[in-house]
Formats: sequence, C-alpha cells, structure tokens
Amino acid sequence: MSIKRSFFLLLPVFVTGCAYNPFGEKEPAPVYQERPVIVQAPEPVPAPAPAPVQTIEINKMPDMPAPTVTPLEPEPLTPEQTRQMLTPEQEQALNALEKPTSLDPSSTSLLPSPSAVAQPPQPAPLTMAMNAVPPAPAEPVLPVPSMEPGTIVPQPAAAVPPSVAAPDVVAMVTPPAPPPPPPVFEPLQTFAPLSAVTQTLVLAADKSVARGNIDSASATIERAMRIEPKNPTLLYKLALLRLKQSKPVLAEDLAKKSALMATNDKPLKKHSWLLIARAREMQNDMDGAEKARKQAEKF
Repeated sequence: MSIKRSFFLLLPVFVTGCAYNPFGEKEPAPVYQERPVIVQAPEPVPAPAPAPVQTIEINKMPDMPAPTVTPLEPEPLTPEQTRQMLTPEQEQALNALEKPTSLDPSSTSLLPSPSAVAQPPQPAPLTMAMNAVPPAPAEPVLPVPSMEPGTIVPQPAAAVPPSVAAPDVVAMVTPPAPPPPPPVFEPLQTFAPLSAVTQTLVLAADKSVARGNIDSASATIERAMRIEPKNPTLLYKLALLRLKQSKPVLAEDLAKKSALMATNDKPLKKHSWLLIARAREMQNDMDGAEKARKQAEKF
C-alpha cells in the first residue's frame, strides 16, 4: 500500500517536470543575404624574352717579321778626338816633335847622327806565372815623325810599375751545429680504473678515434665529463683530442687541469706536462716547451 501511495504522490511531479521547457522559444538566427565578393586573381606577367646572344669575331693579328739586327761599326776617331785622349805630357812631346827647333850649323856637329839616335828600350818578354798580376792597359802609341838632322828626340818617361795590392785573407767560419730535434711525443696508454659508465663511454670514444672520427670521440668524452667533471683521465683524453683537432691552446688548458687534478698519479702528471710541451711547440713557443719538459722530468 505504501508503494502505491508514494507512486500516486510522485506521478504529478513527474508529469509536471516533463511538460516544463527550461529553454523556451527563441528567435531564429539572422540570415546573411548579401552577395559574396568575388576577387579575381591578377593575370600572370609574361617573362621577358631573353636577349639575343651576339657573336663577335676576333680577327687574328698578322704574323710580324722578326726584327733584324744591324751591327754598328765603330767610327774612326778624328785627330782632334785623338788629341783629347792624350795626357798633358804626351801632348807636349807631340808638339815638340811636330815643331823642330833650328840650330846653328856650328852646333850640328855636336848632335848625334840620325842613325845614332837612341831608340826606346824594348820591353823584355814576360813569363806568366800562377800568381802573376794582370798587365796594365797599354797607352796609345803615338806616330813617330820622320827624323831630320838637328832634331832632338825626347826620351820617353820611365813607366812606373803599378802597385800590387795584397790579397784579402778570408777566414773560414764553420756554421754552428743545428739544435737536436725535440723528442717524439707519445701519449699515455694505461690509466687508473674508471667507473662502469665512464669506462663504457671512453671505450666508445677510442673506437671513434680508430675510425678517424675525432669530433664524435670529443663529444663522447665531453658526455663522460658531465658525469665526472673532475676526473684527470678524462681531462687528459679530451686534451689529446683537442691536440689532434689542431687546437693547441685548448689542449694546453685541459692538460694543465689534468696535471693539477692528478695528485697521486705521477705517470699521468708527467704525460700531462709532456702534452703541454707538445701544445707549446705547435704554438712556436720553444722556450715554454723546454720548461714544460723540465717540469715533466720531476715526475
């Protein structure tokens, strides 16, 4: 009975709820009645026609005949030009020969006959030696006029032999011996044990180096350094790779950090200083490289 009573009580409420419309009637949506705007696409601009190619013919130059060389013959010197080449003494002697002085008939007996006139001495033949001095240039020969009685012939002045300069003594200087070549750089092969993850990355970097991929090996060692940033072995490995990449400045900085971090590892300290020496050699700092080698000898 209670169920029927409750059913009849709830039935009006249910019917009323179904008949109620909460949204109600609404106005219809407005209708868009304007005409659509049609936009026409611009017409394509035709491409300009290519300019015609002009062909220019180049005429070959005619073959020019080879120039002929005409030898020039030396012109003979005039008497005036010959006189200009004489010294004052030779010119005076020539004037004395051209203008003979007139003497008294009584004094002609004191003069020697033309046949007794002294002839200029003939030079003795010279023998050539290994250390002989080259002869001086010969003076121009003057024409001898015809001899007449009563003519005084001047004797030629004795020639002064040229002074012979002493030979220069050249001292033989031996060049200094070249400096010995620097020792060959050999990187360290054995290192202290590493963690499992770091050792795996180091092995992968070694394989990349064997294949010749230095950039990939550098990226792998940098990844291992994110795990152990203060590991001296990783710093030394990365310094070696920077040296192979021709970056000696970065290699020197990393090797210095490796030598500083390797407190008890003397072999690693020694090879770090040797790597510093090699990096300084690549920078043409020979004095700095020698200091680094002396520092490596301490370990």
